[in-house]
Formats: sequence, C-alpha cells, structure tokens
Amino acid sequence: MMDLDMPVMNGRQATKKLRDMHVDCLIVEMTSREKEEEEKSFMDVGLDYYYQKPLTIDVVRDLVEKIKENA
Repeated sequence: MMDLDMPVMNGRQATKKLRDMHVDCLIVEMTSREKEEEEKSFMDVGLDYYYQKPLTIDVVRDLVEKIKENA
C-alpha cells in the first residue's frame, strides 16, 4: 500500500519501478486526489487497486477479501 504523494518518488514512479523489477506483489494506491485520468495512468504501469482517501473500514475489509482471493 502506498500513497500517491511520497517524499522520494511518487506512487506512480514507485509502482513502475516495482513492475520493471518484476516484483511479484499486489500494489494498492491511496490518494486524496479525485482525478479519473490519474487512476488510468496508474493502471497502465501495473497498479492493482486504486482507492480514494479516506478509506472506510468497509473498503479495507473489501480490499483484504480481494487480496485473499488472489493469494
């Protein structure tokens, strides 16, 4: 899980780097920004899930279930 805005590199850059390194993991992006085009650009670099903040407990439960299904 990572935020879009991080100090060293943003979430999109980090996602691309992980995918370029062939790291086998699910990547979940969280952001307070509301831009549909950003979600598409993240999916284009290999993001698995994209959520708007704040995350509710129901959203977190749903995410955990999705992760369990893919394990």
